[in-house]
Amino acid sequence: MKTYRVLLVEDRMIHKSYFECLLQASGRYLLVGTETNMKDAVQFCGHTLVDLILTDAADKEGQTCFAALAECKRKYSHIRSVVVSDSADPSFLERAEESGADSFWYAADRQSLLSVLDRTMEGKSVFPAHAPVVKIGQAESRSFSEKEIRILREVAKGDSNKEIAETLQMSYYTVRDYVKGLLEKTNLQSRTELAVKAVGSGLIVLENNTSKSVR
Repeated sequence: MKTYRVLLVEDRMIHKSYFECLLQASGRYLLVGTETNMKDAVQFCGHTLVDLILTDAADKEGQTCFAALAECKRKYSHIRSVVVSDSADPSFLERAEESGADSFWYAADRQSLLSVLDRTMEGKSVFPAHAPVVKIGQAESRSFSEKEIRILREVAKGDSNKEIAETLQMSYYTVRDYVKGLLEKTNLQSRTELAVKAVGSGLIVLENNTSKSVR
């Protein structure tokens, strides 16, 4: 049985321990190193032989792996990569593909992580059809349109309707109507509650330095 050398990128101890135990028990994946972020992982790959990178989509501070993963794939195109996430943020799936990740695994997926790793090392690309479904108030996440998700992400950052309109290049009144529609759809009472529920459910992951008080 061929053994694959794995670099684990994870900064949460519970997750790190789980992945380490999983890899060790498999008998076919050898952990050759661990890093807390993808930037350091790129440097690691420069001096150590790695077959597979297993990385969390975002660390506990909200820093995502995608930009550094793209750099790593440009430098070391032979290294396979699997992005994992315990959130339901639908943008992670698209960004993982854009960054050059070979596969993606949601913790809520029924397919086992080892199965995804095996198929990835066989040269296959494994991506779920959609993000896990979570509830925001009375609404399921799959009921939100792409534009509603974009506006919800800005609301979660604490931006006002005017700021959201400028960021997304929409009219103030369009943003106002969308926010009102989101409150009605979720049956929540305020944009603060909407933001808290969106982040708490994992539907929206705030990257570091993006959040402020919700207005």
